[in-house]
Amino acid sequence: MFELNSSSCRVLTGSIIYLTVIAGVLTIATFRSRAGVLTSFEADRFVASGTPGSAKPFFSLSTNRTYGSGGRARFWIDYQGVDKLDFRVYRVKDPLKFFGTALLVCW
Repeated sequence: MFELNSSSCRVLTGSIIYLTVIAGVLTIATFRSRAGVLTSFEADRFVASGTPGSAKPFFSLSTNRTYGSGGRARFWIDYQGVDKLDFRVYRVKDPLKFFGTALLVCW
């Protein structure tokens, strides 16, 4: 019938492995993109309908990097079920001393 020598067998095996990996990656990407669309749709519906009664109010303040004392900080505020936020930013002269006492108060 059909004979495979060692080099054509290696090429065929390698091709099958690559095609399997590519198919797996495309499948995962498809599932993730569909999940992102559904999540985005649910978020839009949530914003349009307002806060559901079962959701607890919260807010979070976040950034994606650390800033030095001379840098201009950039951060994001996410919130749900909160009408307004008031917060203040203070400059701390001795951060180790400040956070050391803050940790003692928390524990």
